[in-house]
Amino acid sequence: MLLGLLGGGLRLVCILRAETIARDGTVRLHMARELTRRPLREVVTDYDYHPGFSMLVGATAKLTGARWPDGWILAGQLVSAVAGLVIVAALWVIAAFVFDRRVAWVTAALAAVSGPLIEISGDALSDMPAVALALLAVATSTGAATALRRERPRAIWLTGLAGLLSGLGYLVRPEALLAAMVAAALLLSVRRLTRRGRLVQLASAGTLVAGVLVIALPYALAVGQLTQKQTLQHFIGCGAVSHGRWIMASARPWVETAWGRWLDGARRFFDRGRAGVGNILSLATVLWWCTYFGRHLLRIPLPRAVMVSPRRGGHVVMFAAAIVMLPLLTALEVRRGPDYLSSRHTLMPFLLMGVAAGAGVVVLARWTILAADKLGRRAARSRSVAALWAGGFVLGSLPLAFPVLHEGKGVHRQAGLAIAEHWRRTGPERPPRVLATGPWEPFYAGADVTQFRHRRRTRRMLRARDVRSPDALYAACRAGRYDYVAVDEAFLTAAKARKLPDRLRAHRRFDQCFGALSGGDPKQRVMVFAVRRPGEP
Repeated sequence: MLLGLLGGGLRLVCILRAETIARDGTVRLHMARELTRRPLREVVTDYDYHPGFSMLVGATAKLTGARWPDGWILAGQLVSAVAGLVIVAALWVIAAFVFDRRVAWVTAALAAVSGPLIEISGDALSDMPAVALALLAVATSTGAATALRRERPRAIWLTGLAGLLSGLGYLVRPEALLAAMVAAALLLSVRRLTRRGRLVQLASAGTLVAGVLVIALPYALAVGQLTQKQTLQHFIGCGAVSHGRWIMASARPWVETAWGRWLDGARRFFDRGRAGVGNILSLATVLWWCTYFGRHLLRIPLPRAVMVSPRRGGHVVMFAAAIVMLPLLTALEVRRGPDYLSSRHTLMPFLLMGVAAGAGVVVLARWTILAADKLGRRAARSRSVAALWAGGFVLGSLPLAFPVLHEGKGVHRQAGLAIAEHWRRTGPERPPRVLATGPWEPFYAGADVTQFRHRRRTRRMLRARDVRSPDALYAACRAGRYDYVAVDEAFLTAAKARKLPDRLRAHRRFDQCFGALSGGDPKQRVMVFAVRRPGEP
C-alpha cells in the first residue's frame, strides 16, 4: 500500500508539472475523440496508430464528462499513470516467480521511483498501457507455468488469459505480442511431464493462440496487415537486406562495414534501454548480471554465499523478449539512423531483464556482509543489510523522480492557445488550419482534425523548402488552405532561414499575431503569423 501511494503520488506530481504532452499524444487524443464520433473501422484506417489507448482515453473522458482539450489531456495522462502502477505490480509478480518475494519488493520499489518510468507514466502516450498489459500477460503465464509443472488443468485457462492480455496489448501497440512469445517459451520450457501433463501443455498452447487471435485478428483484418505503422516485413528486412548492399558495395573491410554498424546499433539499443528504465534500476540489474554471469559463464571463482540464482524458467522470462527484440530493433536502428528509435521502444525487454534489479541489491548486501566478516566485524542479518541498501537506492532515485514533462516546450502550447483566441475573434465559423513544425500549435488551436490523420494525404508539417522565402511560404499555405503559420527558432536555424520572421512582418500577405516568447531557452522561441485570405486588404 505504501509503495503504491509513493508511486502514485510521484506520477501525479509529474502530471501537475507537465508543460505539455508528447507530439504523438496530440494525435492519439484526436483519434480518441473521433472514436466517440465516427464508426470504429473508419477511424482505425485513418490513423497509423493502434486504437487501444485512444479507446481507453475516449471511454475515460466520456465517463468523467471531460472538456476538450484539457480534460482529454488529463484523461490520457491518468490512463498512463494507472498503467504505470500496474507495471510496478506486475514486476513484483514476475520477480517473485523468477527469484523470491524479497527480490520482488526491492524491484518494485526501484521501478516505482524510477524517473524515466514516472515521466512516461505522466504523458498521454500508449507505451505504459501496452507494457502494462504485456507484463500482466507474462505475470499470468508464470502462474500457468507453475500450474503446468504440477500438471493442473488450471494452466489452460491461465494461459488463455495471458493470450487475451497479450492481444489487448497488441490493440495498444504491436510489440505487446512479444508477451505471447514469452508465454509460449515459458510453457515449452516445462519438461519431464507425464502424458497427462503433455496434454495440459498442448491445450495451454492452444488457448494461448486462441486468446491472442480472438482479440488481435479483427483489427489485423480491418487494416489488412499486422500493423500500419511498421510492417513485420520491414522489421525483418531492414537490417539484413541493407547489410547485404553495404557488404557488396563497400571497399572497406567487411568487419568495419557490417559488424561495426551492427555493434554500434546494439550499443545504442542498450543505451536507450538504460535511459528508458533509469540509471538506478539499470545499475542494480547490472550488479546481478556481473555476479551471476561472471561465475556461470566466465567461470570466475566468486563465493557461493553472494549468489542469487533464478528459479526454473527465470532465464526464459528475463531474456526471451530481449533475444527477439535485440536483432530487430538493432536492424531498424542501423537502417533508419540513430535518431529513429526512442527509449520507449525498449521498455518491455528491459523491464523484464530489470526484474533482476532486486537480486542485484541482495547481491550487494551479501558482499557487504562478506566484507564485514573478513574485517572481523559481527555480521548483520542479511535482510537488514539488504533493506538498508534498497533504501539507499530508492533515496538515490528520488532526486530524479520529479521530472518536468517536456520542459521548455510550453511555449508551443501558448502559441496554440493564442491562435485559438485570434481565430475566435477574427475567423469564420470553422476550425482553423495551422501549418507548423510540429502538432502542438494545431492541437491547442483546435485545428481541423484532418491535419492529424496519418493515413490521409494531407501535409501536416512545415518543411525547410517552405521557408526559403515569404512567397514560397505563402504558396505552401494557399496549397494546403492554411490560416496560420507557426515557426520556432530551432527550425529556422536548421533551415538557414533565421531572417524569415523579419521578412514576413514586412510582407503584405502575413500578419504576426503572436509575439516571440521564450521558454527559458532562446531556441524555444515561437512566432505565429496569420495568413491573409484572398480579398483582405
